[in-house]
Amino acid sequence: GEMNEYGFFALRYVHDAVTQEFANVGIVVYSEPARVLKTKLTTQFRRLSAMFGGIDGESFRSAIRYVQSRLDEAAEEIRTSMFPGGDARSILARVLPEDASALQFHPIGGGLTEDLDATLQSLYSRYVARYTERGQSQSRSDEDVWRAFRDAFESRKLTSVLAPKTITAPDYEYEFARAWRSGVWNVYEPVSF
Repeated sequence: GEMNEYGFFALRYVHDAVTQEFANVGIVVYSEPARVLKTKLTTQFRRLSAMFGGIDGESFRSAIRYVQSRLDEAAEEIRTSMFPGGDARSILARVLPEDASALQFHPIGGGLTEDLDATLQSLYSRYVARYTERGQSQSRSDEDVWRAFRDAFESRKLTSVLAPKTITAPDYEYEFARAWRSGVWNVYEPVSF
């Protein structure tokens, strides 16, 4: 099949603009050469409530539905337009202005693929599903593990220095949700088994 160049963005729910705590709630894949914009968003907010507490599920769901319908319109425009769609950032800025609101698009990476649908699915499961759609399993989630450490970090006023850091290698990229720098990059990732 034909290889398509694509870039992808996460739709982030930013719970707190000050601490920049966020959870990914969707993925947008855009291939300018193929004139394709594909999206997969979640309206699952239970896990967000577990992570952050006190989320108004109804307004969260309606915000996601609004963004989805704007993305659908943009996808249709790109597909049918006589004009090239332009760069992803400007397209997404028309869907959601780049401001300090709770929903924000965040560029993560890109690559080449023969199958944009399969790529969208795998990015979604890697960046979104593993955080938002775990079943009622009894094992502790990564966030539960992090919460135990977070209290220790916070009591020492250290969480403010933690920030997302993406590590990129020739054909691999991974974003650590929490990283800090002391001469070299240190990354901290809770893992639940």
